[in-house]
Amino acid sequence: MQARVASHASTVRVGDLRVAMLHYGVGTEHVYATLIDEDGSPRSTRLAAVEQVAQPVERLSRMLRAPTRYPPAELTEALHGFSADWGRRLLPPPEVLAGYDVLVVVPHHFLHDLPLQVVRTGDADECIANRFGVSFCSSATLLQRAAGRNPARADGVAQWRFPLTAGAGGSDGAPDPPALCCALGVDVLGGDARYGELARSCAGHFPDRRLIMSRDGLKSPVVRQADVICLVCHGVTNAQEHDDSGLLLVAQPGSRSELTIALHLGQPFFFRDLPLRYLPPQLEVAPQFQSGQQPELMTITEVRTLVETRAQLVMLLGCSTATGQLRSGDSYASLAYQWLQAGAVSVLGHQWEADFPFVAGWVPVFLDNWVRRRQPKAIAVRDALNRVLDDGLVSRDALHLWGAVVLLGDWI
Repeated sequence: MQARVASHASTVRVGDLRVAMLHYGVGTEHVYATLIDEDGSPRSTRLAAVEQVAQPVERLSRMLRAPTRYPPAELTEALHGFSADWGRRLLPPPEVLAGYDVLVVVPHHFLHDLPLQVVRTGDADECIANRFGVSFCSSATLLQRAAGRNPARADGVAQWRFPLTAGAGGSDGAPDPPALCCALGVDVLGGDARYGELARSCAGHFPDRRLIMSRDGLKSPVVRQADVICLVCHGVTNAQEHDDSGLLLVAQPGSRSELTIALHLGQPFFFRDLPLRYLPPQLEVAPQFQSGQQPELMTITEVRTLVETRAQLVMLLGCSTATGQLRSGDSYASLAYQWLQAGAVSVLGHQWEADFPFVAGWVPVFLDNWVRRRQPKAIAVRDALNRVLDDGLVSRDALHLWGAVVLLGDWI
């Protein structure tokens, strides 16, 4: 997309981007969307009738929570029907969105489960994710908290310039790029070494890089101070006890670490750092993890209870890390949102199965856009996606391969 904002030497200012919050509300009869621009001016639109979309929403949500239970052709057909047909009834008219560069989407009720980023914006095959920089957040309150702790939102952020095209020069007035990256990559199920290679490749974009070897290592002081956390691993979804969903990691080799927890009157106590849940018994782990270094599960509950971070970005490059469950008060619980609530500014996750070849090709382009070229995260996500699609990494109509990636939290 060529920017429509004022540019200088092939760069654009962050302050010149047109940003809007798309705040949804599901009523008893209709779905509503309120578009709120930078000036706080609201524009509400009545969208589809609830009775028209409730059944297809439930069916698509059920498929995306457990995509392996359905034939690939059936999942592909469902995503294309959503993208080209009934999903478009959940967006304001194209002319209402046409003037904006970035959309911050706050879903409501059953809309939390939907991949609105793959909905087509017009008659062509361009989807929301191809046209806009997009970030999602489960509530405007959580978004405010995430943005408020973003070091990139310092004075002068409006003057921050970044290049529009790959051949353009560097950024001007941008904050210092993130420096410290902690990365972990492990394939507990298949033993694929490429998971570790991708983690090391991600860390290579930063001047200070640390490779983490285990689940308990993610609670170390260095990780708590990291600017970026990159986890390349499998995600596990527990449909019965959603808080037991998590990441398939490994134990620290050779010994057990301890947790120091301040209890009564601040007195520190020491505890063995054991996982809160065993691995699901139906999982078959790779032979190299059946002895020696043991697989462990880091659950949503463990992140909620024991993890703190100040990271500008947490990258959860695993299956269904952004898949969640609606709770009371329209709270949406997922592993990705739990990292956001643990202190992260932004989180990258997947709403269903991650396709490793796509992730391995897309992530380096995204990191180059964000770290070196200093594009805001949502713009970096969009431009990286368009580049790898133009280069033929996957076809544009392969929504099931590239459409799962979502940015949560702050868009800068």
